[in-house]
Amino acid sequence: SVAFLEVYREGFETVLFYKALSISAPGGTLNIVAGFIAGALVLALVYWIFYKYSIKIPVRQFFIATSAILYFMAFTFMGNGIHELQEGGAIGLTTVKWAPNFPLLGIFSTLETFIAQLGLIVAFVLMLIYLFWRHARIKLDKL
Repeated sequence: SVAFLEVYREGFETVLFYKALSISAPGGTLNIVAGFIAGALVLALVYWIFYKYSIKIPVRQFFIATSAILYFMAFTFMGNGIHELQEGGAIGLTTVKWAPNFPLLGIFSTLETFIAQLGLIVAFVLMLIYLFWRHARIKLDKL
């Protein structure tokens, strides 16, 4: 029953996500369907590439690239999520004149989105520092 509830919850979240997307999507539902089909085709292509060449993929570089993509998505989702909460009146909106405004990248000229995204950047830099320090320390220990 736990597995059923977990799968049901994921399906329900997906339905809610697509419903919200269809309401606010420029161009309507047709763009969402086209994007879904394009995503499914790209996913099939990626599967085929993995199936055919999985032994030859350099794992370290692969995970570095996917981590960069995930970080970019987190940065964009953070900005867009806070902006949506601001538009809904759930949190305050403090406009900052000097901040850039690139909605496509999730960057808005508000103090709240700037602080949240700056927090993500600081966390990213601190993690890189830690990883490089740890890597250097492991190399020194081997000597």
